[in-house]
Amino acid sequence: MNAVCLWHEQYEHYKKEVNAWQNGSEDGSVEQSGPGQHELEQGIVCLDAYTSRGRERSEAHVPNLLSEITAIVDGQSQADPQFRTARLYTRLTATEVRRQLIAQKGYSEDELPTAETISTKLNELGY
Repeated sequence: MNAVCLWHEQYEHYKKEVNAWQNGSEDGSVEQSGPGQHELEQGIVCLDAYTSRGRERSEAHVPNLLSEITAIVDGQSQADPQFRTARLYTRLTATEVRRQLIAQKGYSEDELPTAETISTKLNELGY
C-alpha cells in the first residue's frame, strides 16, 4: 500500500468522524453542511490569512523611520571593543533617540512609535 492510499484511508476515516460529530449520526451520513464540510467533501484545505492579521509595522506608518534612526545613532555608535560580535554599541537610549527624532527630524509626539518600539527597532538594526 503506498502513502497516497494510506493517507486517503485516514482522510476518509477522519471525514466520517467529523460528519458524525457534526450531525450527531452514527454512520456519518450528511444531511446539512457544517463548518469545514466543504473542505472535507472537496478534499481541499482552505487557508486563512492568519499572517495578514494584526497591526502594521511602524515602518508602514513612518516610512523613513529606520533610515532616520540609523542616521541619528551612527554618529554615537562604536564597534565591540573586543570584536566578539558584529553589533554596534550606542550610548543613546531609545528614549533619547525618540527625542532626537522629534528635535532633528521634525516629527510630532503622536507620529512616532513609543520608546519601547524604537528600542525594538534599534535591536533589529543591530545596535
